Amino acid sequence: MQQALKSSLGEKEWLRFFALMGTAIAVRENSPPVPQTPGKYSELVKELRDHARALDISNKLAAFGTALEVFEQQQSKDNHYYLIEVDHLSRLVTVTGFKLGESELATSKYLDAEKKVKQRSGADAVLVSVDSMAALQRAYPNYFLDTRVFVDLMTKTLKSTRVPRKRLSRVPPILS
Repeated sequence: MQQALKSSLGEKEWLRFFALMGTAIAVRENSPPVPQTPGKYSELVKELRDHARALDISNKLAAFGTALEVFEQQQSKDNHYYLIEVDHLSRLVTVTGFKLGESELATSKYLDAEKKVKQRSGADAVLVSVDSMAALQRAYPNYFLDTRVFVDLMTKTLKSTRVPRKRLSRVPPILS
């Protein structure tokens, strides 16, 4: 995936998917929609469905959830660097830990992993440096959220082109 989504540098398809999903969530919460997303709910869902299918969102987010489980299980007191490799197609996650004095080895292994990722689609690699798992969770809290909640909400949204009943009394005019 290798996307800097929060800084709007990700691939256009991913950015568009999250904009669409943001509007779908906004509708449920009776909040303003994300700018430049469809005004009709049925059109929003159709475009969201197309992006979710093309990007294989459910499988990729499930793999990220798996990566977090493996990552937490593989921690060691002596490790300071962690190389996490995710193969979304096979849902295989590999975590390799490196001690503080092994930064050059960790970087070298990460560069090798990046080369492999570029040669096959559906794979990601990341190298993180932390003093402890608690420090990583404080620094990157979004990495530790459960993706199942998001995937469940997306699945519910994709099942219908009707505006969800569970909303507050008024709907933003653009979505009526």
